[in-house]
Amino acid sequence: MTREILASQELARRTHIQRAAWMAAAALLALGIFIVDAFSPFGVAIAVLYVVVLLVANQFASRNGLILIGTGCFILTVIGFLFGHGNEPVSEATFRFLISLSAIIIATALLLRGRNVIAALEESEARYRMFLNISAVSFWRLDVHELNQILANLRAAGVRDLRRHAEDDPEFVSDAMKAVRIADVNHRGVERIGARTRDELIGQSVRYGWPKSTHDVFLRGVEAIFNGETSFQAETRVRTMQGNELDTLFCMSSPPEILDRGTILVAHIDITEQIEARKALAGMQADLAHAARLSMLGELTASIAHEVNQPLAAMATNGEAGLRWLERAQPHIEEARTALARIIADARRAADVIVRIRGIASKAPPAKAEQAVNPVIDETLQFVQHELQTHGVEVRLDLAADLPNVLMDRVQIQQVLSNLIVNAVQAMSEHGFSPPCITISSHADADGLVRVVVADNGPGIDADDRERLFDSFFTTKPGGMGLGLPISRSIVEAHGGTIAIDEQSGGGARFTVKLPSTSRTTTAAG
Repeated sequence: MTREILASQELARRTHIQRAAWMAAAALLALGIFIVDAFSPFGVAIAVLYVVVLLVANQFASRNGLILIGTGCFILTVIGFLFGHGNEPVSEATFRFLISLSAIIIATALLLRGRNVIAALEESEARYRMFLNISAVSFWRLDVHELNQILANLRAAGVRDLRRHAEDDPEFVSDAMKAVRIADVNHRGVERIGARTRDELIGQSVRYGWPKSTHDVFLRGVEAIFNGETSFQAETRVRTMQGNELDTLFCMSSPPEILDRGTILVAHIDITEQIEARKALAGMQADLAHAARLSMLGELTASIAHEVNQPLAAMATNGEAGLRWLERAQPHIEEARTALARIIADARRAADVIVRIRGIASKAPPAKAEQAVNPVIDETLQFVQHELQTHGVEVRLDLAADLPNVLMDRVQIQQVLSNLIVNAVQAMSEHGFSPPCITISSHADADGLVRVVVADNGPGIDADDRERLFDSFFTTKPGGMGLGLPISRSIVEAHGGTIAIDEQSGGGARFTVKLPSTSRTTTAAG
């Protein structure tokens, strides 16, 4: 016979003994009350003591059994009254008799009602337990009596900024974690944390489950309690008992009615799949941007060749001139040195062109640096110069001086501007607008944004197409991929800015790119 069966039998035996003891006590008490009530001359309502019999019976009797015992006490009270005062006229004994009957009836009714309430509470508790245990969410009930005392002491000491206090006291977060203990946890929580049973966790500090990298999230949760907020949530990581770290959404509920009793409720929602999906999406976006850059390189091959050929041709011309200066009967060293210096400058210019092309084609992560916008516009125009010259497009510049710098990836912003310029050139060329013209302007807004506007005098954008213009794979060009503008928007938004098409009187399309300046970013961070 197993140990569990023996333990169950022993528990049943003890329960039976206790039930028999309660029944004997109730019977003896009822007999004693009846004898005293029926045969003693005391002028008090002895039968009221049957209420005690009912209280004892409530420890062992069922609902029907309690009704039966209450009826028995009622009958014994009547019999006792008839034995002692049956032949007497209405007197004080009659009133005591009625009071006793009333007490028995009321006590029985209250005990039955109490049983109904307890049964309802037990049913509610059972539903609550069932919900928690079958839920896929990890639920925790935490004991924060000690944490409440710590925060009360800080308030009494005049602390108003808990984060600053934590910065001054590096041990505060650790002490706060020690002060929070596990009061209860559902089955999912036990499984997720890697424990074998609830007993391994109950009474333990929550400190172990918070890796060092997540202490700021815990501090923000304590700040929410300190500031009187009733809820808090944040993405974080929890550490299992095996030392693994899991991605989770930490949700805390701390309404005053339970916080004042030293309890808060916490849920940990598994977001591992969401985090992995987010990373996969970011990778797909990076691949898509890379594909778009390669596609743009294909469209701009002629421009690249033109830009590289210029310094190469200049190098050849200067080399020939230098040789002629050296081949003279009396070599002209100074002129030859000047020609060589020009060759070196043109070689560096060609190398810079190649570096920009490789930067666009590579899959290297964005390299943001604080820099000016106007030089980026100038370089982009050099990059698409051949496209502009081929289609006879005039470019007008209205670039404001002394613009604040922008934290940006130079190559990516060049990709955005190149796409806008090439789109404008193709739109004007396709519809035969003459003379085609693109206006590029830059200026600083009062709210700390640097605004770059690319406008053309082409056919413009149909009103029906404006809403879908930035949708992936939507294009108004024959043979277009519909990727340029969506990727441009993702690049600009990754820089904290916006890109939009504006209404323009007189026809043509007008795109506005807004990028936050470093002065605005610094102000916001401060």
